Amino acid sequence: MSNHRYHVHVACVADDPLLVTAQDDVAIFFESRAFLTKDLVIARAESASYSWRCVNSADVVLILIGNSYGKVNASGVSQLHVSYTNAKAKNKPMLIFVHSDVLNKPTGNRLIDFVGSLESQGGDVVHYFDDNTNFPKLLEMAFNTLDFDKTKGWQTVGVSIRSTLLTSPQESQTANIDKTEKTVGVDKAKPAINFDESHHAKNPDLHSALKPALVLDSEFLVSCTAHAFRGGTLIEVSFVIPLRWRHIVAMLANVVMPFSEQGLGRALNEIVDKSLASQIVSRQHPDVHAVSRIQVVKADALWILDELELAGWIEPVGQGSLWQATEKASGVTK
Repeated sequence: MSNHRYHVHVACVADDPLLVTAQDDVAIFFESRAFLTKDLVIARAESASYSWRCVNSADVVLILIGNSYGKVNASGVSQLHVSYTNAKAKNKPMLIFVHSDVLNKPTGNRLIDFVGSLESQGGDVVHYFDDNTNFPKLLEMAFNTLDFDKTKGWQTVGVSIRSTLLTSPQESQTANIDKTEKTVGVDKAKPAINFDESHHAKNPDLHSALKPALVLDSEFLVSCTAHAFRGGTLIEVSFVIPLRWRHIVAMLANVVMPFSEQGLGRALNEIVDKSLASQIVSRQHPDVHAVSRIQVVKADALWILDELELAGWIEPVGQGSLWQATEKASGVTK
């Protein structure tokens, strides 16, 4: 059994009859490789928030598509589709499996359009299968050829988000080598624990990424875009950056007038640490400079809005297109 464990989030319509066996195969295959989370069954805000957090923390996202698009939310989009979009925005490594009945016996235009978008957007291999496919073998082949670092798994436990974003790959590798060297000569009666499952089971920080996101003093990652110059050309870059819930709640508590989705987006853009953003972009793109127009992507801003409302820090006003901070938010300070 491997000492490395990954977090794989499975996005699928769980009650799709075509996926019953495939879901079992996925669970068995990853038993010794990863712990799994899955999209929840009921389409509601709490379920969407849970899936968003899982996708955000996952090492790999597995998309499993049968002959059902799934129940849609108020915007007419299923959780399966939302999870894929979130994973794409976060540049997560993805394993995508589509039952061929989608093409041979389509049940709806939404599903056909969704599968078509998987092919047209490119960048990810779409694996088709049917009832005669050796799915465990297909899954093994797809996982082994997936482009992500399989030597790591839960390696950033106990490391701050901020330091991880600003640590170069070379520095990270050196730190791991130093950590390994320090275990040489350890008393055999007290063997060093090398990130195995007994260590994970006792480590309270292990599943922190999957706990409810809105703990005031916790940081979380959001996706952003920005403009920057490469040579004499203006380009758009994408990156992730940490925000803190306390800063957001305190900011909204000082807003006098009700705000809209767009208003929240503008406010989030204002509190992004511009200096840290420039450092992150410079690390990821050493050949760019003059980073400007930093914006939190809309999907993440809407998720933040849902989380704040679910936690009782904001409440809708009027017909629900505007929000305001609740009374309990007034006592929160930065």
